Amino acid sequence: MKILLAVSLLLVSVASAVSIGFARVSVPAYYEMVFLGQETDETVHMLTVGGKLAPYFHIQGGISYSSETHKENDSYYYDLMNQTIQVYELGMFYQLASTDFASFSLGTSFMYSIYDLKSDDASDYLKTTGTTFSPLARVDFSIPGVDNLFLYSQYGFEYRSVKTEGDNYGYYYDDDIERTDFGTTAPDQILAGIYYRF
Repeated sequence: MKILLAVSLLLVSVASAVSIGFARVSVPAYYEMVFLGQETDETVHMLTVGGKLAPYFHIQGGISYSSETHKENDSYYYDLMNQTIQVYELGMFYQLASTDFASFSLGTSFMYSIYDLKSDDASDYLKTTGTTFSPLARVDFSIPGVDNLFLYSQYGFEYRSVKTEGDNYGYYYDDDIERTDFGTTAPDQILAGIYYRF
C-alpha cells in the first residue's frame, strides 16, 4: 500500500489545483459470530486529497485509520477484543459535462482495507482484508456563493474480493474464508463526500 500512497501523492503534487476533504466508505469485516455466517461491513470516514491533472481529469486518494482498545474488565464474560481498521483508496475520473454549479464524470476507484480484531493476549483474532474495484459515475456540486467548496456523489458497480483468517475461541473458527462480491454501489445517503479546492 506504500506504492499506492506514493503514486497518489506524486500525481497530486503535479496537479494544477489541489483539494482536501472527507468521504464515507464501507469496508468488509467479520465479528466473533462469523461461525454463524453473520458477515458485516464497517463504515469509516476517510481523509481525501485530490487534484486536477488536466482541465477534465481529476484524481483522488484517500486514507483512513481507526483503533479501538478496550481496558480489562473482570465483570465482562468474553475476552475483550481490540479493533483496528486501515483503508487506502485511489480514484481517477474524467469530466464529460459541466454547468456553472455541477459536473458529471466517469472513472474508477480502487480501495484496499485491513480490518483487525484480536484479544489482548492475541489468542483470539480475526483479520479481514478487502480489495475493491469500482467503475463509477460521479457528480460534483458547487455551492453558489461559497468559493471552492464542493460536494460530490458517485454511483456505479463494485467488485470486491475478501479474505478472512483467524482463530475464534480455539474451536468455533480456525480456518481461512474467502469470498467475492459483485453488484451496484451507491452512498448510504445522497452525498459521498465533501472537499475544498485550493
